[in-house]
Amino acid sequence: MSLSVGAKRAERPALKGQELYSWQVSGTWTYVVLPGTNLNKSWGDLQKAPHWRENQLRKALSDMAVGEMVFWFNRCEGAGPAMAYPPRQVRQGLLELCAQLGMSLQLPKDLPD
Repeated sequence: MSLSVGAKRAERPALKGQELYSWQVSGTWTYVVLPGTNLNKSWGDLQKAPHWRENQLRKALSDMAVGEMVFWFNRCEGAGPAMAYPPRQVRQGLLELCAQLGMSLQLPKDLPD
């Protein structure tokens, strides 16, 4: 697999990492990345952020700093589609990408395939 690293990576990891959210509607996976905070995110927060497909998420990850921690959540407050994790193959690919980029992607270890 060829690794295409972003032309300009962030210089430092975010203070509280990054938060990744995902959901599927009509067979299409959508991803949102927000700065980490101690606050629960609402569907409104997710709606205000850029919505990405997997290739756009991979580009966003490649622009993050070495040492960045990305926490993948499957919940938000308020109405909206059910938060979910994509199939194991997609998750594994993103885990491998983050490892190659010198980053950490955190998600529950007991997810079904």
